[in-house]
Amino acid sequence: MTSYNIAVMLGDGIGPEVAGEAVRVIEASARLCRTGTILRSM
Repeated sequence: MTSYNIAVMLGDGIGPEVAGEAVRVIEASARLCRTGTILRSM
């Protein structure tokens, strides 16, 4: 299985609310695709 490292970074106009929702979308996508482990550190 292919492994991906995805970074969600805050920046100009991208605050904690937007980044948090982006992480939720990534996690939901992983569940739908039945991928492996999701590591989260924020």
